[in-house]
Amino acid sequence: NYEILGVTVFGPDSRPIAAAGVGDHSANRFRSDVTVRYTPCLAPDTANTGGVPACSAPTWGATCDFTSGEIEVNDHSSSFTPFVPTVLGRFHDLVGASPSCADGLYQIATLVRATGDVCSGAPCTLVDTLASVVVPAEDGVISASTGAWDMALAGPFDTVEVRETFIVDPLGEPLASPGVTNAFVLADPLVKIAFRDSANATDDRLNLKATFPHPLIDPTVGGATFTVTDQNGTIYSVTIPAGSWQVRKPGAKWQYKDATGSLGGVRKVSINEHTGGSRAPGYTIKLKAKDVSLSGADLPSVNLIISLSNAASGTSIGQRNASCRIKPKGLNCHL
Repeated sequence: NYEILGVTVFGPDSRPIAAAGVGDHSANRFRSDVTVRYTPCLAPDTANTGGVPACSAPTWGATCDFTSGEIEVNDHSSSFTPFVPTVLGRFHDLVGASPSCADGLYQIATLVRATGDVCSGAPCTLVDTLASVVVPAEDGVISASTGAWDMALAGPFDTVEVRETFIVDPLGEPLASPGVTNAFVLADPLVKIAFRDSANATDDRLNLKATFPHPLIDPTVGGATFTVTDQNGTIYSVTIPAGSWQVRKPGAKWQYKDATGSLGGVRKVSINEHTGGSRAPGYTIKLKAKDVSLSGADLPSVNLIISLSNAASGTSIGQRNASCRIKPKGLNCHL
């Protein structure tokens, strides 16, 4: 997860000459995909292999979750027709423990540095100002909702530098900000959890299914990990090592079987390639486990995360949110 807080271009003289933003010229649009907004590392307690200070156990405090989204800032001003910049948000698969995650009011906040002839007609730069726009979600989607910043930022501005921007969920928690991630989006996720006997905490059952959209996976290289989480943490996680997989068709089909369920209660996992038809190339993945403890599954949404080794000796991660129907005997989670 690479969260992008700001972008600045420096010239050969080491002085800043440009930054992300919009203005009354050809650079009138700023757009970015968004990724998870994590808590900043302010008190390092560890470091990476390169010696860069880091904080262990990264936390994400948002109540809501999403699959994909983008933020766009537009400025259609000119010296003759000054406008207040507008912000547009698009988000998909908004789910969470609160009903307002799917049907509530989100806030796009942007820290801006505005410069123009706005101080009694003289040029000046305003102090960095946090401008915000409220955008509604409906049925888990924010669809091209647009709003204007408050009138304190009325033009004409020559430039509006975007110092930082992020979205806040209806519960007031930072949710996402511009950035990139190496995670693929799982298609058609399905998580079924069955509570067999309320008096027995370790006899629960789990069925997982999803389509992994990556053509180069190979669990025999470095194994595979399957994880189900919600906002309270991990509900279930298991790793099937590389040497435990049976190759049914090289590069296309793999299988793991264990009647005893020695690894996290897993009885069977299958990975089958599919090509052609209406679906994009990828792999259909299914997992069945029983006699496990899944008592932590008590919220109306989960995240399914599948981490697979690939043919290039790396790791490919796929994830997706799923809304759940909670029943006395378990959860049924899908899109």
